[in-house]
Amino acid sequence: MKLSKIILLISTLAMAGFASAENKQEAPTYTNGAVTMVWQNPDDYRDVRAASELQSRYQERAFRVISKEFSKQVEKILSAGQTLEITVSDLDLAGDVKPTFGEFGSDNIRIVESLYPPAIKFDFKLLENGKVIASGKEELRDLGFDHRIRRAGSGQNKFYFETRMLMAWANNTFKAN
Repeated sequence: MKLSKIILLISTLAMAGFASAENKQEAPTYTNGAVTMVWQNPDDYRDVRAASELQSRYQERAFRVISKEFSKQVEKILSAGQTLEITVSDLDLAGDVKPTFGEFGSDNIRIVESLYPPAIKFDFKLLENGKVIASGKEELRDLGFDHRIRRAGSGQNKFYFETRMLMAWANNTFKAN
């Protein structure tokens, strides 16, 4: 009797391990022109919390918009034949999600103020005709993100501060290129 319980327990644990291995998602990857951004282990990121929408949709939208906007701008400074690969390991969006009560309803709201600056950690590779010409690991935090003038039309990009922080890095890193 004990042997059958042990066998049942072992087979249950093995199946649970197999199921969790199957449920592990691939890292969201977005390729726009010459730029590829891989969002590695997004569930471990510091802050990509949704305020009032489904978390999975918000997260997907954040990664897609940041990738697209950054790619569109960085392609202007890359030379012909160059590609940029970025693997993000952590992201902290500008602001912080706070609960609301009363007249705003029961949803949460993202409060964007200087106390909560955007930050990102990533590895990058700049390739020219398939050969790596520059690579590195970066940790960016934009402490003055809310003290700069926003350009006209920037209100359309809901992840403007994160995109601007990445663009400032790209300009400083690759502009002389």
